Amino acid sequence: TTINNNGNTFTTYKNQNTAINTGFELTINQTILKFCRASLSGSGYYLKIKGPEITSDDEAYSWQIKANIGMRIPKVGDFQILYNYFAPTLTLQSGSGHMRRFTMGGGIGKQSSFSFLDLAYKRDIMKGKWSIVAKLQDVFKSQVFDLNTTGNGCTYHLLRTRASRVLFLGVQYKINDYKKTKDMRSEPSGMDDL
Repeated sequence: TTINNNGNTFTTYKNQNTAINTGFELTINQTILKFCRASLSGSGYYLKIKGPEITSDDEAYSWQIKANIGMRIPKVGDFQILYNYFAPTLTLQSGSGHMRRFTMGGGIGKQSSFSFLDLAYKRDIMKGKWSIVAKLQDVFKSQVFDLNTTGNGCTYHLLRTRASRVLFLGVQYKINDYKKTKDMRSEPSGMDDL
């Protein structure tokens, strides 16, 4: 990104050459009670970005954690609690599941930490042919993307939030007695489809 005398910015993509990402991931699945399963996964990594346009700090250590609790209570329904935490990290222009990452003039962005908690409920009705599904997204309104980038003669600050405390309601219908294959590695209580 460059800035002209009128204060207008011009942005284009540039290949910064190389990114080195080394880390580990650990996942634990546990049945807590007969009707309750929990999954905890975490990862830590080292990231180094190399390129001819890199003008600021180019390496960092970061980590993230995901916790998922699923409960299947007979005649009541399935409940799910999902928590995600992302530690501060570096960003460069690339896609991401949670946000678009940016860079300016060879500067590397610094993404602040963020977290969010989602809740979900599912109830089968009419002999399991129909299901009612409800999901509450970002319960504590904590999923805030705060990104700072310093480039050639400019500083860029992006503060973005997603729609929080949004309640989704849905109805599902199973065609032809469809039965999902049970996979022990799936989310707790097989609730990954919530």
